[in-house]
Amino acid sequence: MPGGGAHDGDRAELHGRLDCRTLRFETEVVDVPDYQGTSVMNYTEREVPFTRIHEPRHLHPERESHPEKSFIVREYSETSRGDSPYYPIPSAENDRRLALYAKEREAFPNVLFGGRLGDFKYYDMDVTIDRAMDAYAKTIKPAALALLRESGAGKSRSKSSRRRGGA
Repeated sequence: MPGGGAHDGDRAELHGRLDCRTLRFETEVVDVPDYQGTSVMNYTEREVPFTRIHEPRHLHPERESHPEKSFIVREYSETSRGDSPYYPIPSAENDRRLALYAKEREAFPNVLFGGRLGDFKYYDMDVTIDRAMDAYAKTIKPAALALLRESGAGKSRSKSSRRRGGA
């Protein structure tokens, strides 16, 4: 069974909460037709309080509803207090807690944990998707096929498939 939640989840009282970053969004309608010229602009300067500004109009330039204004979304990165964790924060204390939660997870060999929070590592989305596809091919699909074989569902399906001329 796959799982994608945080290690600590609703069990943070056992070993402490794993530190993560979360996101907060502020929206605004601005009185300019094109605020920044692109759908996403990253801001890396320490003195800028937000990490990026999204301007969705650039995602669909063919949709022109209010040409004189633009809708923008400022994205802020903040420390999570258990609310919507997005990004793991690497630290010695988190490594210690993570080892304790990982030891407990050994009691659930049929549960597959993955993603940024399941692995407690930062991944770009392409890596996250690759890891999910890998987990499916190596773990989930073989387990599902084994269950089908054990239940006999695979046999009846293949017989009806042969009657219809399928492979």
